Amino acid sequence: MARATGLPPPYHPGPVGRVPPDPARRRALSHHVRELLLAHGREAGAWQILEPGYRWFLHGADACVGYVDTGRAWVAAGAPIAPRARQREVAWAFVESAAAEGRRACFFGVEADFGAAGFDRLRLGEQPEWVPRQYVAQRLRSSLREQHRRARAKGVEVRAVAPTELGRGERGAALRGGLQRLGRRWLQTRRMATLEFVVSLEATLRGLEQDPGALGSRLFVAERAAHDGRELVAAALLLPVPRRSGWYVKHVLRDPTAPNGAVELLVHEVLTRLAREGAEYATLGLAPLAGDVHPALRLARRTLSGAFDFEGLNRFKAKLAPSHATPIHLVHPHGSSTALGLYDSLGAFTPRGPLRFALASAGHRLVRLGGEWRPKRPSRSQDPAGASDQRAF
Repeated sequence: MARATGLPPPYHPGPVGRVPPDPARRRALSHHVRELLLAHGREAGAWQILEPGYRWFLHGADACVGYVDTGRAWVAAGAPIAPRARQREVAWAFVESAAAEGRRACFFGVEADFGAAGFDRLRLGEQPEWVPRQYVAQRLRSSLREQHRRARAKGVEVRAVAPTELGRGERGAALRGGLQRLGRRWLQTRRMATLEFVVSLEATLRGLEQDPGALGSRLFVAERAAHDGRELVAAALLLPVPRRSGWYVKHVLRDPTAPNGAVELLVHEVLTRLAREGAEYATLGLAPLAGDVHPALRLARRTLSGAFDFEGLNRFKAKLAPSHATPIHLVHPHGSSTALGLYDSLGAFTPRGPLRFALASAGHRLVRLGGEWRPKRPSRSQDPAGASDQRAF
């Protein structure tokens, strides 16, 4: 495998949560990967390979693949980071190196075809995308405007957080602590146990804490007045998409007590701010199993609806009137098993194993049901449609 002259050998950090034994090597290589992303980062999720937990496969001075090793397979996060003309070559080098280590290989979350010859693909869902200036120019549906009004009436205000505000001082520590608490409270409302890989919230928050400016990420928060200052009720964490002059809203977090419409207002203000800044692209990421997917995946969507609100998430993103939707695929070598590719991808999302994840999700669901069985007084001001959409996040 060719490597760029003067670069250290690739450093492969352990799973999320372990401290790399040689941070200096990690930082040196991270700088090189960042330069590759600036030059070739076209996919929404490409930038997240800088987060803790990813390994990097280098192929020459101008290409890399960010991936996780499940023990049985190397699962890449998206397409190779490389010039378009070299993506297929880099993909095959990655597959061959994985095989040399006794691993299978696949590419999860690929937006475009990086050279169909020799590879098969399976559609996983759709990724709604926005042109921010088109979003602000359109007239939003009345129900969405009403949710914005309700949130503002409850004192919700949205602001962009400067990178310096996440620094090492007291203010930065307080904000990071608030984000951690918000993340925990948000995760407690989910119907399943925590997933890792491309949807890992922990990795994103750890990256912000370790070096707030290094990832190039942005943070927007929704706050309301409280007796001791401002209360954090929602947050959006954005990662850059350099070659498309845009941003990927990787996480949208909502406190269970947030006023109705807080998340809608937060996303609206994010898109409005991006439009003012001249951004050409924005996305909230994959709506899994949405659109024209394989019949087996449609069956999975129905079967797993009790654990994950596929339809609710898709409705939430659709009501924000995206400009278009991009199909997202799982790509694997021709002749290899698609089922194994899905299994290996599932292993990347569930490092402790799918069975343990299923058991943990069952326990998580029982805890949530225990809370839902408590009698509650209905709120006259609650909008049933809005409540359904809020649960999507």
